[in-house]
Amino acid sequence: MVDIVHHAVIGTAGAVAAAALGHPDFGVAFLLASLVPDLDVLFVAIGKTRFLRLHQGATHSFAGIAAISVVGSVVTSLATGGGFLEIVGGFVAGMSVHVVLDLLNTFGVMLLWPFSRRRFCADAFFFIDLWVLLASVGTLVGLLVGCPPLTSIVGWASFVVAYAAFKTACRLAVRRRFGSETEVPSGIRPLRWFVTRRGVDDTFIGGPCVWVSTVDLPSFREHGRAWYRAPSQELLDELRTGELYPDLEGSLKRFMPVKIKRVGSREIVVTSRCVAVPNFGNRYGETTSEVHSGRVVRETARI
Repeated sequence: MVDIVHHAVIGTAGAVAAAALGHPDFGVAFLLASLVPDLDVLFVAIGKTRFLRLHQGATHSFAGIAAISVVGSVVTSLATGGGFLEIVGGFVAGMSVHVVLDLLNTFGVMLLWPFSRRRFCADAFFFIDLWVLLASVGTLVGLLVGCPPLTSIVGWASFVVAYAAFKTACRLAVRRRFGSETEVPSGIRPLRWFVTRRGVDDTFIGGPCVWVSTVDLPSFREHGRAWYRAPSQELLDELRTGELYPDLEGSLKRFMPVKIKRVGSREIVVTSRCVAVPNFGNRYGETTSEVHSGRVVRETARI
């Protein structure tokens, strides 16, 4: 997910460019549509973990683009008296740009909702990416000081496409080299990747494990490796009896137990988190689950 501030910058740039080209109604609709998909943030009212499960779902799907474009266009045209066809075009364009940008980054979107809840995710860049943000802000500033609108928009789009293609090629190269299962890009360093994969370690863990490390291109230098014991199926089944763990496991990459503390013969305390996304020192989705007699009796989440 590109953050809402970045989407607002892109929407404002599109609106300024459209107005400069003589299509203000298109611009108003584009700006609104750039923000509307993230109204699903309201799901946070039913719980942060449930919000993560639902975020970038219905409002980021093909069905959502169609439905919101129609309803939004009718409401906007009635409220502003603007041209309906231009407003429809603005809504479709704004929502499409929003969804494509979220598709290109780490969290993923449910394009096929309601028929499937599968998340499509390119992992081309992290949802807060310094270089894409600078390109968007630079484009907006350029438009405000009088740069040619069509040239500015085409230049921005060309940069995003080229950057995403380059980063995708880098991600695939990392996967081929290390056999990794997840590769999350750094939000600051374009050539840095955080990777995870399954393996077996007989030295420290003594069995199946998941390793996490940082890889820098073009040298493929690996550093900062950490190991986590692979959880047993029995433990996973126990954790899934709670409410928080299943939601986070279904929403986040490589969400897994990282620390297990046995309190008694039948009670354990498990700390779990997303180990694939260490950007900005994040301990994303960290939860503590107390398991007694094979069931979760208490959960807390740090999100």
